[in-house]
Amino acid sequence: MFNQTTMNKSFCAMLLVIGMWIAPDCRSQSKLNTVSLTCADSLGKSTQVSIGLFSALTGSQQPIAEMTPQGTTPVTSSFPLKSPQFAFLRFGDELHTLYIRPGEQLSIHLDLTQKQTTLAFTGQGAEANSYLAETYLIQRQFEKVFFSLPLPAAFQRLDSLDKALLLFDQTYAQRSRITPNVLTLLRKQGQIRILSLKLNILLSRYGGGQDTTVVTPMVQIIKQVPFDPTLLAARSLDYFNSLYSYLKVRMMLDLSANFTKEEITANRPRLPLITDELIKKWPLTPTFTQYIRANNLIQWIGQQGITPATTDILTAYRKEYPQSVYLVELQKSYDKWLVLKVGQKAPDFTGTTLDGERISLSNLKGKVVYVDVWATWCQPCLSEFPSAKQLQQAFLPTDQVVFLYVSIDSNQADWKKLVRTDKVPSGYHINIFDQKQDDQFHKSYVISGVPRYILIDKQGNIVNPDAPKPSSKDIEKAIRVLLQ
Repeated sequence: MFNQTTMNKSFCAMLLVIGMWIAPDCRSQSKLNTVSLTCADSLGKSTQVSIGLFSALTGSQQPIAEMTPQGTTPVTSSFPLKSPQFAFLRFGDELHTLYIRPGEQLSIHLDLTQKQTTLAFTGQGAEANSYLAETYLIQRQFEKVFFSLPLPAAFQRLDSLDKALLLFDQTYAQRSRITPNVLTLLRKQGQIRILSLKLNILLSRYGGGQDTTVVTPMVQIIKQVPFDPTLLAARSLDYFNSLYSYLKVRMMLDLSANFTKEEITANRPRLPLITDELIKKWPLTPTFTQYIRANNLIQWIGQQGITPATTDILTAYRKEYPQSVYLVELQKSYDKWLVLKVGQKAPDFTGTTLDGERISLSNLKGKVVYVDVWATWCQPCLSEFPSAKQLQQAFLPTDQVVFLYVSIDSNQADWKKLVRTDKVPSGYHINIFDQKQDDQFHKSYVISGVPRYILIDKQGNIVNPDAPKPSSKDIEKAIRVLLQ
């Protein structure tokens, strides 16, 4: 999920020429797109330009062409494209949606001379991308304050945006030669954008149960999520986000209807299997059952890594859908965790203490290490600290267990201030927000969010890369087993 933010002003006129050469009588083969870029930059700044696609299961950005402008000298890049789909154009801090089709030659002119960035298009595909550029400007007028407004006001503003987009759509259809099928797809994209924003607002306010008043409107809105194969095939990011929100809300309802909170916690290792079985019962078409199951699995892989449950589901999914387009993304996500398999040597990392000393995980070899990855801005992290204090007390006076608190805070002053209070448990406290070290830590331990807990044995090997949280009844037992 992304926010389209305003980039630093500069003058830059840029021309992108996208040319495609089509291989005859070969529908399954990619068609080569060549991008040519020129840039006039009065400030002498060199800014990288990226064109890319969105991954179907995580929505992550996958660049397919990257160029650094060289003044008026054309810079070219080529990339293959198999089918018509939504894409992104990234320039500086700003992200724009494109709609690209094999066989088109599209010219894009980006003008940053005014307060508002504008794009102009000529050539094949210009009508569709001009539509997207103009709707982007309309959305920017409405979307700046959605998440800070009271819920009724936020939804009222979204309804106003919906009306503005509808009015634009009607006038654009009259003055443009856009084809009916493309116009229909773009209309759907605008509608799903509104729906996605509503779901994002509600989920952010729900906050994992902090505001239960939004549950009823969430249930009402997920019923509006369309199961449209054309949007799925077009790889719309807003549609991917809407389907993910549908999965989260529908699964929350199903789990709460079938299990108590205590049962859900106790069955956490089996939740990937439990949720997969629940999805199979949902009234979805085979196409969307395949997609939602893949989306559910990749979320569990991201949270728990390689476990018997995620391994079993991936194996079963591969057998059931041997030609699935989602298998590559699932396998890639699974393989990231191979270094964190139980029994593997835990990747080393180093952080800085409050006093400026450097401590590495390898310095703690010979002791059981319970790693708590957290941040001062993470409320779920802070809410576990009272339980963390009790957990530490359970192992006094032994010095064979180390509680290592790894902060990912970029603002070290905030981190130091909080750690020096009695709100934070004692133990080893380090901060790893050195950019290179932080990136490596996130990559090595597949950190996608906080809090995250990791259990390491005396030999420095992984016991559980996604260990129970301090308030769980299971973590004390797991640590005591390692002390025997």
